[in-house]
Amino acid sequence: MGKKEQAHAGFPEKSFAKYAQQLVDRNYRVGRIEQTETPQTKSSGGSAMMREACQFLSAGTNIAQDEDDAMQRDHQEKYLVSLIERQTSDGGLEFGVCVLDSSTAAFEVGAFSDDAYQSRLGTLLSQLQPAEVVHVMDGLSEPTRTTIRREVPGALLSPCSSAEQWDAGRTIEELGHGGEGGAGPYFKPTGGGAMDTDDDDISEWPELLQELLAEHKGSDAAAAASSGLALVALGGAVAYIRKQLVDFELVSLKNFRRYLPYDMAGASSLHQPTRMVLDNNSVANLEILVNEFGDKEHSLLDHLDHCVSPAGKRLLKKWLLSPLYRPDEINERLDAIDELMALGDAPTQAVKGLSKLPDFERLLARIHGTGSQPANHPMARAVIYEDQSKRRIAALQTALTGFRDAYTVITRFGKDAERGQGGLKTRTLRRLCTISSGAQGLPELEPVLEDFDNTFDLSDDVPKPMPGVDREYDESIEEIDKVKSKLDEQLSEVRADLGCRGIDFINEDKVGAKNRYCLDMPLDAGESAPSRYIFDSKVKSGGGRWRGRTQTIINLIDELEAAEDVRDEECKNVLRRVSAKFASSYPLFKRAWECLAELDVLVSLSAVSKPTGQLPLCRPTIVDTGPGGETVFELEQAWHPIMAKHNDNFIANDTSLGGSHANCLVLTGPNMGGKSTLLRQTAVVTILAQLGCYVPASSCR
Repeated sequence: MGKKEQAHAGFPEKSFAKYAQQLVDRNYRVGRIEQTETPQTKSSGGSAMMREACQFLSAGTNIAQDEDDAMQRDHQEKYLVSLIERQTSDGGLEFGVCVLDSSTAAFEVGAFSDDAYQSRLGTLLSQLQPAEVVHVMDGLSEPTRTTIRREVPGALLSPCSSAEQWDAGRTIEELGHGGEGGAGPYFKPTGGGAMDTDDDDISEWPELLQELLAEHKGSDAAAAASSGLALVALGGAVAYIRKQLVDFELVSLKNFRRYLPYDMAGASSLHQPTRMVLDNNSVANLEILVNEFGDKEHSLLDHLDHCVSPAGKRLLKKWLLSPLYRPDEINERLDAIDELMALGDAPTQAVKGLSKLPDFERLLARIHGTGSQPANHPMARAVIYEDQSKRRIAALQTALTGFRDAYTVITRFGKDAERGQGGLKTRTLRRLCTISSGAQGLPELEPVLEDFDNTFDLSDDVPKPMPGVDREYDESIEEIDKVKSKLDEQLSEVRADLGCRGIDFINEDKVGAKNRYCLDMPLDAGESAPSRYIFDSKVKSGGGRWRGRTQTIINLIDELEAAEDVRDEECKNVLRRVSAKFASSYPLFKRAWECLAELDVLVSLSAVSKPTGQLPLCRPTIVDTGPGGETVFELEQAWHPIMAKHNDNFIANDTSLGGSHANCLVLTGPNMGGKSTLLRQTAVVTILAQLGCYVPASSCR
């Protein structure tokens, strides 16, 4: 880590996240060892201080994001996938998966059957590109290993022994009891205390985990087996991150949802899909996410991505990998795109304000992590000599100010639309831009933000509770003021006693100084002072000065420092309490940034739907033929949105399938004659149409 040829292994504590990231990016595992005692708290003899392992970070578990990165623009996910493979009694193949995004503390848990080609697993790996895969040693078949090597050749593989892998029962037990060493449950009840899974007391568990537990104990054998496999995969992930000492930061946020393969995502009770399926081959061959060289440039995602917020960029990627399927949903999104385009530059100017805001999703996960560690966690005992509270408070202020600024931007946009066209017309934009007290739409955050303002004073480097919030803190402040008043009285008495008004205290605010509240007086006053004055030193400068105290002043200083210790101890707990308060409001904050991200994506899609050149763009007509109806696909003057940018002589093409035309076309022609381009442009146009975006054609039906 040194410069040039000079080796350097040390760095400031505040730079840990920066250097840890550099090592993790090269697939190293990073251990953080911190001093956990001081000479004052040392329990054993000798001069050596106790040091303990506080964290272990890897490609999929790097939670050491610096608070200074609250405004960072790296929106890429770093997934960890816990994978369990099982052969069924009829020779089929099933997988249990737990997908963890450690940067946002988001878990996706599920199980699915797969075909002999492992199409669903391959699609999962291809689309998510996990940075790390956790599995049981010798627990994966050779075909599965081949799929992993093919789809994510750079992933870090983290095998565990069969003894370390929890079964479904132990996973449930460990989730209820929490971390090792009596750390307490992950999902704490409002009133405190531990969970009792034997009595089914899981009311504080995330909704998904309650569902999985009910399925696992239910009478449906197939559902019980599937949920059991999902719980085993979850157990593998939690056991691994517990070993890494980062489990509380990630699990206790309760950010869990069910993982479904892309061909099942959103399926109704009748198993009718609501998403288009883009398998791993389609994603690669159509250059959806990256080009043939592995770069984002000139990919379809690159063409569509005009988002200004990290959360918007992540959402656009998810939308692109699972386009809509139902005509009503596609048309609803297209209606929103039409309205945004009709508003001119107003939407683009509105979302520009979001570009200056932090990555809320990651920032809130980090804030939660600050307050989630139990008191007996090694990181809670770590002696951090560099005061990091200033940077952490800056992160908290960034979040609070950011949400206010975001709401100002969005509500102003809504008011501008009200003046320009009598209000927003489409249901989608009204939901995203109108503050609602219900369960849908942009939530009302001002009462929550005001509650923070009224509870905590975050204006200084050290956070403090507002008056009336913390009784012990208020009493310590009162005691400090009382003692300081007594010290001022003592100063007045000393001046009167010695008949000299040129006597003053020095270093009143210098906490810990040996000469704090020391009397500083002229030589003649000191030489005539009675014996009750205790002089520490004689200063020659300025004609000579005596410095000393009285026993009463010494006693008052002891009282003052005791009260300051109580105040400082309460201040240390404030940051943790602020973080916990953020966590309790997490669902509201989550809804808020999801609305902001969706608006960002819609504005991005409206930007690429506006004609900018000679080639045409049109709104696709989605035909709802109903069950068993005749399908139709008609394109006129269609062109490839990426290739046409770099070829002024691009020739548009018509394509007609279904309806009065054949259902299948055989495409022939010479090498380099455009066959692949026509196939790719037809597929890309279809994806864009079902994404709810305008398509590169003069007509699309």
